[in-house]
Parts: sequence; structure tokens; C-alpha cells
Amino acid sequence: AIERLAGTGPDALTVVTQKLSDEGAISFHGQRRGQHRSFIDHALVSPELADNIGAVSVFTGPMADVASDHYPVVVELTFE
Repeated sequence: AIERLAGTGPDALTVVTQKLSDEGAISFHGQRRGQHRSFIDHALVSPELADNIGAVSVFTGPMADVASDHYPVVVELTFE
């Protein structure tokens, strides 16, 4: 599904969060519905930004548990 959105070829977007998803990280914790936990909050970048991707993580601190049923996905981009 996300691959279809990203597209193919030289203009394809990079799914920055794919590795987190593949590793079993979750971005939706469902507060009251834990059985639906999954990674649904992806970040994509254009080909022009692909070389600028730094750290990619999911913030799961104590406040994130109560602020929303989604954890914030953090993407750091580096520029010289």
C-alpha cells in the first residue's frame, strides 16, 4: 500500500520509515484498543531529500502515551 503511494522510477519517493515498520515498530498504539497496534504513520521524502535523511525514530516517552493514540514519528534531515 505505501509502496504504491511512493511510486517507482527516478521520481519515486523514499519511504523513510520503512525500516522501522519492517522491524516491528509501532506508531499507532490504540490506547484502549491494543490489539490494533501497528505502524501506520509513514514519512516520505522526494528524491532530492533522500541523501539528507538522518535519524528516524518513534517517540514513545510517557507523554506520548497519553497525548494521542499515535506516537510521533521523528525524521531528522541534515543539510550542510
